[in-house]
Amino acid sequence: MKINFDDETNWNYLFMNQDTVATSMAKKLGIEKSEMFDRESGNMAVNLAKSETIIVNQTKEWMKDQGIDIDTLESLPRKDCTRSRTVVLVKNIPYSTKEKDLHDIFSRYGELKRLEISPFNTLAIVEYVSAMQA
Repeated sequence: MKINFDDETNWNYLFMNQDTVATSMAKKLGIEKSEMFDRESGNMAVNLAKSETIIVNQTKEWMKDQGIDIDTLESLPRKDCTRSRTVVLVKNIPYSTKEKDLHDIFSRYGELKRLEISPFNTLAIVEYVSAMQA
């Protein structure tokens, strides 16, 4: 892991579970997930890519509203990004994740200042009161 630390190929702050993307978009559209991926339509991959693009763009806006500096994350190499000592970005969560689930997991390590789940349930922001706890 130490050898590959500077390899940014797999570092994507907006990595999202594909099932979460599909489930989230289907819920937003008020349809069953299976309707988005009808084999007869022939464009399942296109539908998933469109859904992911919409969710990524709206998640970026949400992150900006939460005080995350998206421009820094996108313009600098990972090793040059100034990281918060109290905020943890929780990525790749299943759509079914609830705030209580995350609270139960993260609060055992210290007092939480805030816990926010993105509108599409694709990631969360956990902020601790103390850097030592984070």
